[in-house]
Amino acid sequence: MKLKKLTVGIGNVNCYVVNDEEGRGVIVDPGGGKRSILDYIEQEGLSIKAIILTHSHYDHILAVEDLQKELQLPVWIHEAGEERLLKPELNLSNSASVPSVSIKADKLLQDGEEIRVGQLKLEIIHTPGHTPGGVCIKIDDILLTGDTLFKGSVGRTDLAGGSYQQLADSISQKVMKLDDQLSVYPGHLGQSTLGKERRRNQLVKRMLKEN
Repeated sequence: MKLKKLTVGIGNVNCYVVNDEEGRGVIVDPGGGKRSILDYIEQEGLSIKAIILTHSHYDHILAVEDLQKELQLPVWIHEAGEERLLKPELNLSNSASVPSVSIKADKLLQDGEEIRVGQLKLEIIHTPGHTPGGVCIKIDDILLTGDTLFKGSVGRTDLAGGSYQQLADSISQKVMKLDDQLSVYPGHLGQSTLGKERRRNQLVKRMLKEN
């Protein structure tokens, strides 16, 4: 497995391209930087099968439509994020200085679902709190956490559809039940591990204590 991080768009979103040894893979959270994403895919000779979104906020989806057109890709999102992806007032693109975005999902993901893309096995973990349809994606020894968990922080819950209690439950009862050795690749900022976040992240420690 190979993972490439491309920091793109508004808010410096971490877009990930993940592929197996034969070049079959997915794009996760293309929040901008269409050209840099396409250049990387072409340079590596990859066969991308889908765009997967960890959640529906505009900063994570701004390059989706362009990539759909260029590569003829389906878009996957958790079922609780379907409406928000479609409606600009819910994905917040109508309140930002960007064109309004309305995207119809091609596949609705469910908690606990396992998807095969080539030799990759993607495990979908529903982690509401930042948004109702937020997910983390486990692939081998890495965990793509979107805006659920960051290095030293957690996702904000003050936007429409956010819930501190749901986020605390997601992190304490799902994310932190996983192996401490998993590498954490979040939607913003730098890489970490679950073990480091358990020991050093004060917000995570508070959530674990509360739950």
